[in-house]
Formats: sequence, C-alpha cells, structure tokens
Amino acid sequence: MKKLISLAMVLALILSLGVPALAASSLSDVNPGNWFYNEVSEMVASGAIEGYEDGTFKPDKQVTVVEAVSMAARMVGAPTGANETHWGGVQMEHAYSSGWITEAEVSRSEYGKLVSRELACKIIASALELKAVEGVEVSYADIGSVSEGCKASVLAMCTNGLLTGYEDNTLRPQSILKRSEAAALLYRAAHLGEPAVDDSLIRAAGYTKQQIIDYYLEVGVGSMYGDKGQSVKWGVPIRYYIKGSPTQADTERVETIIAALNGVPNCPGISKAESESEATLIINFEPLEVVNEAFAEYLKLDPGDGKSGFTYLSENPMTSCKVYISSEATQTLRDFVILTNLFSSMGLFNSSTKYADSVFYRGEMSEGQTLPAWPSTLDWALVQLVFSDSVRAGMGASTARSVVQNLVA
Repeated sequence: MKKLISLAMVLALILSLGVPALAASSLSDVNPGNWFYNEVSEMVASGAIEGYEDGTFKPDKQVTVVEAVSMAARMVGAPTGANETHWGGVQMEHAYSSGWITEAEVSRSEYGKLVSRELACKIIASALELKAVEGVEVSYADIGSVSEGCKASVLAMCTNGLLTGYEDNTLRPQSILKRSEAAALLYRAAHLGEPAVDDSLIRAAGYTKQQIIDYYLEVGVGSMYGDKGQSVKWGVPIRYYIKGSPTQADTERVETIIAALNGVPNCPGISKAESESEATLIINFEPLEVVNEAFAEYLKLDPGDGKSGFTYLSENPMTSCKVYISSEATQTLRDFVILTNLFSSMGLFNSSTKYADSVFYRGEMSEGQTLPAWPSTLDWALVQLVFSDSVRAGMGASTARSVVQNLVA
C-alpha cells in the first residue's frame, strides 16, 4: 500500500506571499516526557505564565520576585502593569499592600532579586488566601528550616497539595524557584479542590477532550493520498539515515526533532543508522528536480513544481519510509518542511483545516500569520496517541474513536 503526504498547497501559498518568520506556536523546550509538560503547557495557554519570543520556555531559568508576583497576580486577577519606576510596579505595589510580601523580605529596589521556594509559597498562598489543612502532617526532613515569616504559607501549600518535595524527602525552602517549578505551583493552584486527573491520560493544553479526539480522527486516520480511513503505525524499529546534501542546520534540526520524539511516552525508539542499507527511515535532501521526480514516481502523478517536501510510506504496519526535502528551499522553509515531514513519518498524518497552530494546518492563512516553528500541544497529543499500545495499525475511524476516547483526558 502506498501512502504519501505533500506540502504542495501550503508551500505554494508561502512562496506567493513570501516566507514569514516562524511562529512560536508551541515551546521547543517543553515536550511530552518532561515532568512539567502538562503544567507548563496549560499555564502558558491560560496566560498565567509566558514563554519567550524565541519559542522557548527556559524551564530551568530562575524566577525573580517581580516575576513570581506577576504570575500570582495574573492567576487571581489582581491589577498588573507598569508604573513610573518599573514594568511590574503595579503588581508589586499590590503585593506590598495586600501582604503577599514585606519590605523586610524584598526592598523596593530589589524587584529583580531571585525568589526562594519559600517566598514564592508565601506570595501564592497569600494571593489565594490559602490556609493550612488541619490534621495533615508535613514530614519533610528540612521543614524546620523554613523561615518564620514563610512557615504558615509553606504549610498551607504543602497540606493543600500545591507544594511537593524532592525524592530525598526535602523541600529545599531556600533554593531558588525555577520557571518549571513556578508553573507547577500555579497549575496545582488552578486545579485546587478538583478531582485528581489520571496522569496516564493524554492532554493538550488549550483544547478539550472532544477536540483532541476530533483532531486525531481528522489527522491521524487516513492520508492525503492513497488508502484512507486507517490508522498507520510502524511495525519495525525506526532507524534513520540522512542522505543527499543537508546543511549543518538541516542536520541539527533533524536531530532536535528526533530527540523530542524519543522523549514521548511509548515512543518505539528512533536511532541513527550507520548506513542507508540499515535504515528504515531515509531523509533525503535533494535538488527540487529530484524531489519532483520522486513525487511523480511514487504517486504516478504529474510532478508539477514547488513540492519542497513530502513523505512516502511503504505499507501498514510501516516497514520503511522516505522523506524528501528540497535542498534549494530557503533554510526557514526547510526548517518547517523538516518538522512537518518528520512528524508525518511517525504515522502519515493527514492535513488539518481547523487549527492554525498545528504543523499539519493547510487551511487559509490570514495576513501576518506565520508558520509554526514547533508542534502544538494538539500535535503532541496526536503523536502520543499514535505511539500508544492501544492504537493499532489498520484501525478504522469507528474503532479508533472508541479506543482514543479512553486514552484522552
């Protein structure tokens, strides 16, 4: 069975409008497999915490006092904004007047000082007016080292399940808070009092369960060309080999995407082959003429022009796959083509016409809209579903719907 997906339509549109800068539709350093994936994704989607303009989140970056106060203020709807002295002056004044912090803890010239885990607890607990739950024991080894002014807040955060310790049974209250930890605190605060969600279920921040299911059925079942209406999965180990004339940036892009895919739960494992003969996934960087000839050969169609990339799969379950990328395209365009075609090679995903932040979106593009530089949370949910042991090759839409219904939160 032959299956193939082409970028012809979107590339024609891009080339006619000029290539825009890639959009940070998702965060390139926040992927499934990270302990903080769901927490960061949801908090960024809600606006409680923000990513950076380069499309990263910087999860290990340390948080300042004004950043922690800003996150808490956005979470509870407190006033935010600049005053005559600082970009976060409005929320800082609110924090002082509301008792979130004191000038003894943070002077008015120290907004940018790094915030400790215990002071972050005080800021968040104060913003939420959170009290300790009676009868709940807190037995971390270093609970006695918490500063007196933060003790009540730390106990409130711990007994309500918002603050958890490390594997060595410590809280490390004086350690500096990281952005990933801040997102986790905000996430738990946002879901305070709600029933616990099964962590094994697949989620996509910013999307409902039904949207995830509908997206899987639209994109994950069937293909743009060839046989339709079946889920596609690999039946052999994935071993990739890069062929042709890639730039160093091309190679690095491939390796970055594959590393992210390898971090997805239940990924079958994607490793580098030493030779083409050992590979099951061959990534070709070839002149446009070669790409078009290959396109015509596999589909028995008019090669046309402008097909800067496509993915060809051999059968289902998959035993081999070829990805073709034009070496004549700009690096910006190749970055996008590499992303969408490597993701397609995981299960020959169809195009989407509904969600513009998806790497598979092929609908109308509004003025100023940019191509995604990284998969959206919806795309990652799609890949997690394809990698799930419950999803089998050859499932039709009806069966797939029933199966996926039980895998998604």
